[in-house]
Amino acid sequence: MKPLSALAFAFACACAPGAALAETALAESPALPLRPELGPADLLAFYRVPAERFAVRLAPERRHQHFAVREVSFPSPVRERWATVHGAYYRPVGLAPGQRVPAAVVVHHLGGRFDAEKYLAQHLAQHGVAAFFLSLPNYGRRREPGTRQGFLRFAPELALATFRQAALDAIRAGDFLRSRPEVDPERVGLVGVSLGAFVGALARGVDPRLGRTALVLGGGDLAGVLEGRPEGVDLLERSGLPLDELRRLLRSVDPVSFGARVEPGDVLMINARNDEIVPERSARALWRALGRPRIHWLRCGHKGVVLHLLWLMNEVLDHLRVPDAPSARRPPGPE
Repeated sequence: MKPLSALAFAFACACAPGAALAETALAESPALPLRPELGPADLLAFYRVPAERFAVRLAPERRHQHFAVREVSFPSPVRERWATVHGAYYRPVGLAPGQRVPAAVVVHHLGGRFDAEKYLAQHLAQHGVAAFFLSLPNYGRRREPGTRQGFLRFAPELALATFRQAALDAIRAGDFLRSRPEVDPERVGLVGVSLGAFVGALARGVDPRLGRTALVLGGGDLAGVLEGRPEGVDLLERSGLPLDELRRLLRSVDPVSFGARVEPGDVLMINARNDEIVPERSARALWRALGRPRIHWLRCGHKGVVLHLLWLMNEVLDHLRVPDAPSARRPPGPE
């Protein structure tokens, strides 16, 4: 068979009835930052990116009884490295014509297989909340050959820039969700777990369009948390900077810096009393910065949260299904 004939034959087979084809769609991201009058202006400038209309590639859908899932990719707002965002979109099925549902970006923890986050995304979709599982830079299909999974082990300046990119990727994932016909664009939120909760809280502070947000094992005072982790200590040592100077630089990616831009009624925090990775002081720093939102304290360590997984998933589901809270910051109260 001649090359052109073979190509035509392959195209005809792909277009045959019942064949599964990838799709290309369009989505839009506004210029960031939004509502800069809420400040802090100097730190928000770090996240200033232009408006962009971007192409989304959607792999063939795999249909299950109560949800459907497909691989998704689109360009990151940052092109220098890890220029393509990869993830999986979990769509509720059985919706009425014209029905629109809430949705959430799901951001994963520091390392592992991320089965819990994918299971959470599936659980949300099974119960009427669309979800996009986001692979952070240098994770999954975005991982560079010859490198270990993650980005905190890179040189300090690259780790700082990649933390910013991770937040911008989460924000763009929200724009992807708003482009889906079954998603209510006014009810797109976020769920972050551990590292994903730090990234998610940062994204939520930068982009006020994100609504209901669940932060699991997250916190603030990023410099303090890094000082207690081996990879963090290594990062601090390799920076060669005095701690005060490094803390000043880390303010640009610390979710505490942007807490005043978040409505506390939109946020649910779930933390562990005996967390050996994200200490209680870190969780409370973020809790105070966010205006003292609702918080659950589990009597376990960081990894012990897995024993509460079903309860946790249902708490997150219930939180995401409630309409966004009215604009009002909670007055100071006892901790």
